[in-house]
Amino acid sequence: MKPTASESAVLDVNDILESIRQQQKQRSAVTGQGFAQIAKSNPIPYGFVVEQVPAGPRLRLHYTLASDSQREAVETVIPLKTNQPGFGGTRWWLSCPDCQQRRARLYLAPNTMHFACKKCHNMA
Repeated sequence: MKPTASESAVLDVNDILESIRQQQKQRSAVTGQGFAQIAKSNPIPYGFVVEQVPAGPRLRLHYTLASDSQREAVETVIPLKTNQPGFGGTRWWLSCPDCQQRRARLYLAPNTMHFACKKCHNMA
């Protein structure tokens, strides 16, 4: 049976941007933290750092997954992409680590270790 988005933890670019805005008001470092919600319960706390590298900005994300009696720390890098909509400004996107397509949300499907888009997780 295919996993669904409601069963998965969600990483939303808008939540990350809001966290960055709050951090920038307090200090100049671009770091933050948040929760990837799973169907309104069991949030997965995460931390991140936005890094500027020659290939462009990227999100270094770290979180801990727990199952039965085990806890595993995971660190992953998610490239960030931008585009300029016709009405002005800049729109930020997460780049799916598997297919490199720009996405507003990435998902941590049940029984997986990394965030990816719905298509790459083969979600219903």
